[in-house]
Amino acid sequence: MMQILEVVLFSHNGDKRTVTFKENTVNIIHSDPNTGKSSLIDVIDYCLGQQKNHINSTKIHNVVSWLGVTIKINGRKLFLARKNVEYNTTTDLMYIEYLTDSSPEKPPESTNINRAQVIDFLSTELGIERIPLIYKDNEEFFVNIRHSSFFCYLTQNEIDTTDFLYHRSHDGFLNLQIYSALEYFLGTLNEDLFYDFIQMQKLKRKLATVRSKLKELELIRGNVYEKAYELLGKCQRHEIYHDDKLPSDTDEYITALKSIIINWKPTEIPSLSQNVSELYDQLFLLRGEINDKEEVLYELKKYSNITQDFKAETDHQKNRLKLIEIFDDEKGNYTCPLCENKLEKIPPSIESIKKDFLQIEKDLGGTQKIRHYVDDIVKKLEKEKTDLKNDVSKLSSKIQGFLNEQTESKEIFKENLQISELIGEIKLWLESVKESDEKSALGKEKIQLTESIDYLEDKIRFNKQSPRRINILNSFNDILKKWAIAVEIYQAKNYQFQYNVETITLLSSDNKPINYSNLGGGHNMLGIHLILYLALHRYFIDAKRPIPNFLIFDQPSTPYFSKDPVKGKIDDYYKGPRETLAKIYKFIIDKTEEMKNLQVIITDQAYLHHEDWFEKYLVTDWGEALVPNDWK
Repeated sequence: MMQILEVVLFSHNGDKRTVTFKENTVNIIHSDPNTGKSSLIDVIDYCLGQQKNHINSTKIHNVVSWLGVTIKINGRKLFLARKNVEYNTTTDLMYIEYLTDSSPEKPPESTNINRAQVIDFLSTELGIERIPLIYKDNEEFFVNIRHSSFFCYLTQNEIDTTDFLYHRSHDGFLNLQIYSALEYFLGTLNEDLFYDFIQMQKLKRKLATVRSKLKELELIRGNVYEKAYELLGKCQRHEIYHDDKLPSDTDEYITALKSIIINWKPTEIPSLSQNVSELYDQLFLLRGEINDKEEVLYELKKYSNITQDFKAETDHQKNRLKLIEIFDDEKGNYTCPLCENKLEKIPPSIESIKKDFLQIEKDLGGTQKIRHYVDDIVKKLEKEKTDLKNDVSKLSSKIQGFLNEQTESKEIFKENLQISELIGEIKLWLESVKESDEKSALGKEKIQLTESIDYLEDKIRFNKQSPRRINILNSFNDILKKWAIAVEIYQAKNYQFQYNVETITLLSSDNKPINYSNLGGGHNMLGIHLILYLALHRYFIDAKRPIPNFLIFDQPSTPYFSKDPVKGKIDDYYKGPRETLAKIYKFIIDKTEEMKNLQVIITDQAYLHHEDWFEKYLVTDWGEALVPNDWK
């Protein structure tokens, strides 16, 4: 269980500003516009490990040196602080301290932990399992406390939007993380399915690479029949193919072109001086060396890609074995990795796992050495090929100089040079045909990867239809309808709610589906967001899921009026909106009190003067603004 006790700001002069919150209840912060209400979410999130400082407040950046938050997690108070940095920049260094009383009166003198360690610590304290959530940049990223933020905050721009349901869903790159994280926090999918999902992402990455290579080869190959016809036509024009009858199919074309490569020899140039003859022989030797090096480079690069895939897989297996900490030297071989108790005898299974781990480390080390060696050879060959091309260019220029006054010799030399280039084009095309064929290694790999991805997709799709997952998601439908009526969402009585992690679909009386975003109206969308977030947290609490027990709503009055009227001067124009907003507030309060273990923080500029209960939930120490006006 985790809730917010304090938000703490320190000025550059060492002054302290504290906003205190009560546990397991609603906390309302009222203040005028532009007083820092909307910065509260960003301050808290930054102190809980958000990568960058998203606090878009000039005043906070100008006068605040440290930002802190006091939380209560598993019954203990913990103070977390982070140095204030420029907007949209970051610092990984943080400060952490267990508290017996209130937060420190002075800012930290130094840091003692980094952001990644804070995230790991809080995730472990909450009981979040180390399960892979996404795969990007050839690395697995595991679910942690950061992924819970999608379901704990709603900013002013999100709380009544028609575009999306969850915090930060406007960032399309995060949607995959949001939906996968929600599946985890709801407990709708088993652990193995997350590994399957990661494996599927890896395979899709490999398939994309294979398809890209095949596409490159197809561009070189062109239409097989047309390209073969074109190449053979060039050979006829250069009089190195003499058969009047053209081949009848692709295989015959390939055979004919291979024969040309084997049998062609450069035409001798008559009356060449000894110098020119030597240069001429040297030129064609160099061109042959270039072709040989290109073939070797092709094979080496292919091998390098294979070793890279092997390294990625062994890294994955090594990291999974490390999770159970069998090989921690500080614990010794006779300590159980799960319960920390001393073992009289090492179980055979642990010895077996340790043996596998050591073998993986050995294989990985060997692979890294081999791949490093191969990469060095590739670099060396690339340089040698470049040098050879430079030499060819220089030799060609020299020969051209000798032949400028010998027209016949010059034409023969030019013809030989053109044919040698054509031979290289034919070799490249033949290789591309071989590699892009379905029976080639790349073609077979594409088929295997496609089949593996299809299998995993079917498996994931099948598990998403499991009775347990469907029952969990269906359990929200009646709650959402009941609560939608309570907050007076338009025609809620006439809709049936169907919830899945990505959206809410409403079925009208004639069973026509209506996406929630088509409801329109700020009040309706405010209601949808509030009832969903409260329903999710009711489930999290009842199911004892590892997620913080707090919600922060920024300005739920947004759909009703943009500016709160002066106290005592409320005219009839505001009567309707105020009554509706009061019902929204009372609904939030009622559901929070029912759940007992939920904390809700609301920041708003609306002040419900005529409601006696409103004062009870006000946070009294907010003052004029989050940052005191006398801070310079």
